[in-house]
This record gives sequence, structure tokens and C-alpha cells, in this order.
Amino acid sequence: MIDWMVTSSALILLVAALRAVVKGRVSPRLRYALWLVVLARLLVPGTFWESRASVMTPVAVQEAYQAVERIPQAVRTRPDGWVDIVTPGVMTSVREEKALSGETVFYGKDHTKATIESLRRQVGVRNAFLLAWAAGAFGVGLFLLAVNLRFAGRLGKNRRTLEKYRGQWVFEMDGLASPCLFGLFRPGIYLTPQVAADEAAKAHVLAHEYAHFRQGDHIWAALRGACLVVHWYNPLVWLAAYLSRRDCELSCDEGAVRLLGEEHRADYGRTLVGLV
Repeated sequence: MIDWMVTSSALILLVAALRAVVKGRVSPRLRYALWLVVLARLLVPGTFWESRASVMTPVAVQEAYQAVERIPQAVRTRPDGWVDIVTPGVMTSVREEKALSGETVFYGKDHTKATIESLRRQVGVRNAFLLAWAAGAFGVGLFLLAVNLRFAGRLGKNRRTLEKYRGQWVFEMDGLASPCLFGLFRPGIYLTPQVAADEAAKAHVLAHEYAHFRQGDHIWAALRGACLVVHWYNPLVWLAAYLSRRDCELSCDEGAVRLLGEEHRADYGRTLVGLV
């Protein structure tokens, strides 16, 4: 898990720096696409290949990292009087009498030396950290789920159907903070009454929200939430979610102008300013 956290954090910093360097030189859509690499790293644990250029190379030689890596997955006593020390790929068994005597034992692939009592303490601390991570992930996941279910309930109860725009249902609803695309499997476009009453603003907003749909942002938003659930403890992941959301909006602005036509760029910009 340490490898996952370190490599993910390094990748976020790299993409954030690259994003700042190429700002204004590449299209917002390409800048937004950079975050897909971060998304894949955050959702897929493990390492696909080893490299001396890896960010983990200087970390792996640190004594603290090596000490954590040597902590067994479990230390358990069997009914037959043996104690098993479980590490990845290796299980070491010692007599219970030897374990209780406080004598050092060798375990794992590297034949690490320790007492059973100290190993049990280490496993207890590791399990406490895992429990804290699981509790945090459950809390963040429950919060995000509750917020979205509550919002979905409001939309389903108060929306008014207007029309279809390029195959997507368009709804109007009072009390919306801003227009949005919402829904994971059958997303719809939701407008405020003010936007729905203004034909020019309506055309611009529909193009923007449709650009969200074309980019699959309703799916990426759910995956972003999954990243926050799994990596809730890492502030860089929250920063990545914020920056990727900003790049998402800029990418949609580019897509909306492409859909409307370049001649409508200035009017589209005025609509955005008016909405803000």
C-alpha cells in the first residue's frame, strides 16, 4: 500500500507540474486527458514492472520502509502447538514453546530475525492502520453516496421535462445552483428556469452539458469519487480531483464552442460570465 501511495502521489505532482507548463500551449482536452493516467494509477494497485528510474527506488532503501515491508501479514497459533508467521509467498512455522520463550526466530524470504511477541505487536499496529483506512473509506463512500442519492431524489421529484437535445432528455428544475448533467446510466441535462427562459443562454448551456456527456464525464465523476474513497487520507488525491474537475470544465467549453461554431465563441463566453 505504501508503494501505491508513493507512486500515485509522485504521478499527481508530475501531472500537475506538466499541466502548468503546457497551459495555453495545448488544448484543454489534451490537458484533461493527462488525468486519465492518474486515474488508472489510483484505481489499479500493484506494480506492473520494476525500473531503476522508479520513484520507489530511493524510498525502498530507507530503513523505515524496509521495516514496514517486513511486518508479517499474520502471526497465528495452530491447535497442534505450532506458530505460523505468514508473509507474502512464505509461511514460517516455529514451535509454540520457542515462541513463548522470547527466543528470536527467523522468518520470511530474507530470514528476518525477531521475537514472536514483537511480531504480534507489529501486526496489531498494522491491522489498526488498516482498520482506520477502512473506516475512513467507508465514511467517505457513505457520504458521497448519500449526497448523490439525495440529489437524485430531489431531481426525480421536482423536475419538469422540456425536450430532447441530441438524444438526451432535458429537464427544468427550481432551486438548482447551476445547470448540470446528472445520472450514471441514463444521464439527463438539468436547467435552471432562468436559463430555460433565455433561448441564447439555453443553446450555450445545452452545448456545454452535451459536451460533458460526449466526454463521458458522468462516468469519470463516479470514478473520481471512487478514487477519493480509496485514497481519502491523501491530500494530493483531493487536489487531483479538484484540478481535473477544472480541466474537465475547460475541455467542455472547448467542445461546446466546437459544437456551436467559432462565430459563437464571444456570445458563449458572455453566457458563462452571466451564469457566474
